[in-house]
Amino acid sequence: MTRPNWCQWPHEVRLFADRYDTCQHFRGEEPYDSERRRFLEKSIDETCMGNDKQLRKLRSAYAGDAEVTRILNEFEVDAETKQP
Repeated sequence: MTRPNWCQWPHEVRLFADRYDTCQHFRGEEPYDSERRRFLEKSIDETCMGNDKQLRKLRSAYAGDAEVTRILNEFEVDAETKQP
């Protein structure tokens, strides 16, 4: 995903965005067999759990920064819901 002004984002926001995007990637993958399902479940657990809490923390920490707030508002809460 292309993100405008990526290099100007705070480091912790870039780290969060990478993790969030990875989570979304795994959530969108097809569990076409049991081995793939296990892999996806493990990957989702590793990359999605804690994202909602981290997003709330970042939104609070950057509440006074309009640009970072705009960036953070692009991410959805509830990314922790498992899918496969």
